[in-house]
Amino acid sequence: MPLHAAAGCTRGRLYARLTALLLLLAVFGATGGLCDGFNAKKISWVPWDKAIETGKRLDKPIFMLVHKTWCAACKQLRQKFIGSAEIELLSEHFVMANVEDDDEPSEEKYSPQGGYSPRIMFLRPDGSVADVINTASDPGHLHFYGTADEVVRGMLQTLRVVKGVTNPDDL
Repeated sequence: MPLHAAAGCTRGRLYARLTALLLLLAVFGATGGLCDGFNAKKISWVPWDKAIETGKRLDKPIFMLVHKTWCAACKQLRQKFIGSAEIELLSEHFVMANVEDDDEPSEEKYSPQGGYSPRIMFLRPDGSVADVINTASDPGHLHFYGTADEVVRGMLQTLRVVKGVTNPDDL
């Protein structure tokens, strides 16, 4: 019995179903789940709606990564995460929050200077914004981090500001 007959449809309908299935696999397989591409195999990401609750419970600062799936600069930033052992190591001291596409919070405090992407906001465990900015990449976008070194500097600065850690060896 031909495959399309076994599936209970015409050959054209079978091809349409297979095409749709392949398209779904391509779209969802490419993202691979929560924050894949941002080193999701080695960094524990949480969705934004769990970040503040988790930050309070664990008494950890929150690393809020705001990005868009279609954004070219976001795709470039993904590569920086994959190649950085320092980001991976420091991530253990943060609640790493993935804020993708429409998950972005509407409160103005999380969109200083407008809602550009990508942006990394460092928050206190209660969700209030920590006084950590990056002037190295683009002074007009103080929460844009263009290199892994800039991200690491922001993470270390946050640990100083929020947790009082002055020596990374004390972590």
